[in-house]
Amino acid sequence: MKKQKIFWQPELSQMIIFWSVALGIIFYGLILALENTAPYLTSNLVMGLGIILFFSGFHRYMIIDANKLTIYYARIWKRKEIAVSSISNCQINQRKVVFKGDFGSFECQISVKNQQKLLKQLNTEVMTADVN
Repeated sequence: MKKQKIFWQPELSQMIIFWSVALGIIFYGLILALENTAPYLTSNLVMGLGIILFFSGFHRYMIIDANKLTIYYARIWKRKEIAVSSISNCQINQRKVVFKGDFGSFECQISVKNQQKLLKQLNTEVMTADVN
C-alpha cells in the first residue's frame, strides 16, 4: 500500500475562524507596512506571524499505513495515531467525514476526490461507510 497524504480541514466554523484570523493578521501587517515609507520592524513581525499562521493551515493532513492512520494537525508538534482496526464506523456526508471507534470520534472535511482515496486505502470491508 502506497502512502498518500490526504489533506483535511476542521469543521466549517473552526475553519472560517482560523482563516479569517490568519488573513486578518496578514492584512493588518500590510496596513502597518504601507503607513510608513521606511522598513518598519513591527509590520514585518506582524506579517511574518500572519504568514506562519497561513502556511501552518496547510499542514493538516493524514497518512494511512497498512495498520494505522496518522493525523497531522496545524500545530506541528501535534499528531494522532489511530489503529485502522479500532475504527468501527466511517460516516461520509458530502465533504464531512466522521471516524468513530475506541479512540472516540474524529470529524473533518475532505474533498470528494480525497474521500475516494481514503476509502480505497482503508479497509472498507471492516467499516461501514454511510454515503449520503
